[in-house]
Amino acid sequence: MMTSSEHMGPAHLIDRPRLCAELDKALQCRLTLIIAQAGAGKSTLLRQWAAQQTGRAIAMFRIEAADDDPARFVHRLVEALAAVDPAIAKVSALSTFSEGGLGEPVISVLVAALGRMPEVVIVVDDAQRLSNVDLIDDLGELLLQAPGNIHVVLASRADPPIALSQYRLSDELLELRNVELAFTAEEAAQLLERTTGHRLSTPSVRALHARTEGWAAGLQLAGLNLRQVPDPDAFVAAFGGSDRLVADYLAEEVLEALPFDQREILLRMSVLEDMCAGLVHAVTGRDDAQSILEQLHGDSIFLMELDSRREWYRFHHLFRDLLRSQLRAGGSTDERSILSVAADWQLAKGRAKEAIEYLLRGRFWERALEAMLSNAFEVLVNGDMPTVVGWLLRVPESTRSNYIDADLLLGTLALEDGGGLGMFLDQDGPAGDQLGARNRRSSDAGFLAAQILLATRPELTAAAACRQIREFPSADKPCIAATGDELGAPQNSAGRLDVLVAGGRAFLLAGQIDQARELLVQGLGEAAAGSHERVGALSTLSLLEAWCGKVKRAESLICEALLSAREAGMLADRSVTDAYLAAVMTSLRRGDDDLPAEAEPLRMPATSFPQDQEEPESLSTMLFERAVSSLTLGDPERARGIVGSWPELVLDPDPLAVVQCHILLSWVATCDNEPFEARRHLGDAVKMAEMHGLVGVFVRAGPVILRRLRDISGPQAAFRDIILAHAQQSVDPRQQALPDPLTDRELEILSYLPTRFTNVELADRCFVSVNTIKTHMVHIYRKLDATNRDAAIGRARVLGLL
Repeated sequence: MMTSSEHMGPAHLIDRPRLCAELDKALQCRLTLIIAQAGAGKSTLLRQWAAQQTGRAIAMFRIEAADDDPARFVHRLVEALAAVDPAIAKVSALSTFSEGGLGEPVISVLVAALGRMPEVVIVVDDAQRLSNVDLIDDLGELLLQAPGNIHVVLASRADPPIALSQYRLSDELLELRNVELAFTAEEAAQLLERTTGHRLSTPSVRALHARTEGWAAGLQLAGLNLRQVPDPDAFVAAFGGSDRLVADYLAEEVLEALPFDQREILLRMSVLEDMCAGLVHAVTGRDDAQSILEQLHGDSIFLMELDSRREWYRFHHLFRDLLRSQLRAGGSTDERSILSVAADWQLAKGRAKEAIEYLLRGRFWERALEAMLSNAFEVLVNGDMPTVVGWLLRVPESTRSNYIDADLLLGTLALEDGGGLGMFLDQDGPAGDQLGARNRRSSDAGFLAAQILLATRPELTAAAACRQIREFPSADKPCIAATGDELGAPQNSAGRLDVLVAGGRAFLLAGQIDQARELLVQGLGEAAAGSHERVGALSTLSLLEAWCGKVKRAESLICEALLSAREAGMLADRSVTDAYLAAVMTSLRRGDDDLPAEAEPLRMPATSFPQDQEEPESLSTMLFERAVSSLTLGDPERARGIVGSWPELVLDPDPLAVVQCHILLSWVATCDNEPFEARRHLGDAVKMAEMHGLVGVFVRAGPVILRRLRDISGPQAAFRDIILAHAQQSVDPRQQALPDPLTDRELEILSYLPTRFTNVELADRCFVSVNTIKTHMVHIYRKLDATNRDAAIGRARVLGLL
């Protein structure tokens, strides 16, 4: 029987048999918690469930603010229980309460009285209203001592501050939270139909369910609005946290109860999408950011957990919308400045996609384009072409036109997609018109943008180019074998030439001279006289020969490239850049008496890491360096992705690649707190390295791996000592403590760090790109065993480098 006087609620509310069946388990548990945000439907669920418990004793009461008085609380509790067993009414005469709480005598009397009652479920709603700490502590003690015939159900917006672990361990705790209380799409459809009085279309229901995330109050408020609006579809499309009814509800039920400083923090946090303690600290300046996140989540302030480690969170969409509208209405906080700080933090953590979104939202068009062009290939290699296109088209044409790289990138994406990007874009709008224009001028975009886009990952680009060439088999000129991810198959001979030339340049950047020469010569043999492709092939081939020291051959190719370019009106074209660079190199070589005219080919590294003779630049080395940089900067997720893709990317691993993979697996296992796996992989790395005399790879991994090498014992101990001894060698006495010394360029950049110059300012002073500065910074941090600029400065000062 139900003893509460609470009514069942409005007639339009729907039954939730799924949750009621789950609540039935409360009859086998000592404690049941229903913890969810305001408006999640906790009270309605309790009333529905209690009404179904025919023949069972249910004592329900809702906490009021005045119940912080222990005497009043006991009186209300006993009043609810007396409807089940009138004999317990005499307990209300107790008056020996301790100061602030119940006190041991009252607890003892209540426990004895409860023991004489039949089996009963005590349901306490709105428990978050209790703020008397002493009373809450005594209630926890009362619950511990309660006899087995008593089952307690607490509904609250926050976990009660009592110890719950012992109930979990003894399997006497049932928990229902936001996830369980959220309405399913079917339940949302029923609720909306009952609230509005008519059935909504399936797309409208889906949209409202997604927008509210199944939040009961949000769905109900949307339904109340829909009763009155003349255009339901327009309302659904615009529905959000700034809706009047939703805003009023959230303001009254959530925001007004918060202190002013906490509301201000929420307003700043609302600018963010996914957030963690580091990001919240960056935008709020609060050192207790992790505690803030945990408290907001624990208090059910519409903050959702995104992982089991309680690192990443996000706001409920409607609550976030409300906060953002209040932030903009207040005008005291600059939303753009918060977006700028958030973007900088994301870039520093290697989270380019998130950073670009913040920059676009803040209308930092130039910074956004720079980030796009620096990271576009990584996004594309993961198959997310629509994202890159969407980014580019969000930048105003007036700004994008100043960045030829962005213009060419957009054209190349359209070319590679074969015009199919229209499925992702509105072809009838301005974006579709722009894309069509790019398609119409795609005759030269393939070669040019490949140079721009793909030079940052030349090994992958070269391998992909070879796979593309297979789509255009040539009877008399078979393509060299290669592996890698496909970039898409061109559908004409011009596309084949684009890939031949771009692939040749990629091989050149990767230091694979013979393969580069083969593709470029093949392209020259197929390109028509005066064509763009022929000019590009001649230009890049001249740079290749100049780099290899073949001065006469290079000068001949330079002349032919420039003559062809002049005849075609292309002397100012980007494809001739390689020929100009080759001309500078041949001039320098002519002036060097010690350099033979036909020098041995030199290796052109794809990255700026110092190279050992034992470690030729390869795809595995490039992947290894990226993963090491990510791990050094505290970003194991990116490294974990590289290690997970290793078998697919490195299809024919040499001994060096095997050692590199084991080192990364060891480091990732350490981050995952798996010491046995970490030692096993590092031991396998040392064993393989000893067989092939590989030493420098451990030095390049940095201090973290070198420190862990000291744990290696047994047969590999002798080679371990060789590695550690090699790590101690240093050219600069000041860097003796560094396993991997800083290069001259890194020392130069290190000297600027105390000035607090930005990366853009450093790039201007050093006459390099911002991306090059970022790469050097990563190397400096790794070598100094630092995670940020301040730590690097401090370490350098200790070593006497500053």
